[in-house]
Amino acid sequence: MEESLKDSMKYDPCKMITERFEVKDKPLQSYSPLALAFLGDAVYEVIVRTVIVSMGNTQPAKLHQHSAHLVKAASQAALIEAILPELTEEEAESSWSQCQVEYPCEECIRNRLSESNRA
Repeated sequence: MEESLKDSMKYDPCKMITERFEVKDKPLQSYSPLALAFLGDAVYEVIVRTVIVSMGNTQPAKLHQHSAHLVKAASQAALIEAILPELTEEEAESSWSQCQVEYPCEECIRNRLSESNRA
């Protein structure tokens, strides 16, 4: 049984997860932007934590402090602004819409970015 689990993970880990946890297949557009942002934040945090840990061992408190700084909303807004020229029109619109959920206006986003840069 264990060997077949390894084989299925090599073949299609997404399929294995969706079958094992009985995840319903739904069109991406049926999810609210906030639900997708919730998932995206989790994925982004795992990526950031992976990068930070790969930089070397350190105390857990320092790992948390560094990752928290990178995943906070102001840092994510700065990242979006940096990659904005690379995004499609649809991706760019979606990215700014999500920022505006957390910060109601573009001026608020700019204020948060400048606060982040001073910190």
